[in-house]
Amino acid sequence: MTSLKYAGRSAEIGVAEVHQALCANGLRDKVILRCSGAHQTASDVIVSALLGGDSFEFGTTALMMLGCVMAKNCNVKCPAGLTTNPEMFNGDPRAMAQYLLNIAHETRELLARLGLQSLRDARGRSDLLHLLDHPSSVGELDLRAMLAVVPEVHIDNPVYLEKDYSLDDEWINQLRGALDNKNELTVLLGEGVRLTNNNKSVGAQLAVDIERMLNHEQLGRIPSALTDERGRRWLRDGTVTITTTGSAGLSFGAFCNDGMVLRHTGTANDGVGKGQCGGRIVVSSPGGALTIAAATC
Repeated sequence: MTSLKYAGRSAEIGVAEVHQALCANGLRDKVILRCSGAHQTASDVIVSALLGGDSFEFGTTALMMLGCVMAKNCNVKCPAGLTTNPEMFNGDPRAMAQYLLNIAHETRELLARLGLQSLRDARGRSDLLHLLDHPSSVGELDLRAMLAVVPEVHIDNPVYLEKDYSLDDEWINQLRGALDNKNELTVLLGEGVRLTNNNKSVGAQLAVDIERMLNHEQLGRIPSALTDERGRRWLRDGTVTITTTGSAGLSFGAFCNDGMVLRHTGTANDGVGKGQCGGRIVVSSPGGALTIAAATC
């Protein structure tokens, strides 16, 4: 036994618990539950589906179909030539394709035996599974709760906090007009915008759109843009200043790009500046709190 395979909890327990929790809270239709539990046969796929899985991974076994010898030396010297030493690769992708086709055919056969038409019909049908009472079992674990069938709660007209990039969409349009059409050197955005916890990843899409606008769109000469030795264009420091207040949601300023300055007065949740590759992010206290010596917050 090694820690690689036997450390932590069994994947089946995790799949069953997550599926039951999602069903009980009316969120099952909102989530695609992807399982990774050393799937090797169609029977493994069926068991994961009956426990609540939607999607199924074949990582290790698929690599073995290409010639992986499990040397655990992927990033240094792969003897099979899969990750390094490409000259050593002697695998055939058609073998992996045929293996997955065989899994699919056998899965259909097993579903037919169970009287089910699809994996969607099999999802959560843990009543079709049973626990084995093997004489060589060590100890007694009560896993009956893992096979419990939880009725799926359906909520009419549910309200989800979907992604909302309306601020970034508005800002990139203003920025494109100011830089490309008016040839302005500096642009001020966001004045008067008060953020709440619903405003997640503010500035993230804007940072990506700036990179796309400068290097992947046919724009004319932009006075505030510079070019490095690789030919990549980027904005001068301080070209775009975004001023906001309130309580910023998760990942404020994620992927902040060159030329961006994000000034926020208020509070911010986790992930400020996550993946930042340039620019500046300034989060200032809103003030108004009592000053207490040696206090921590």
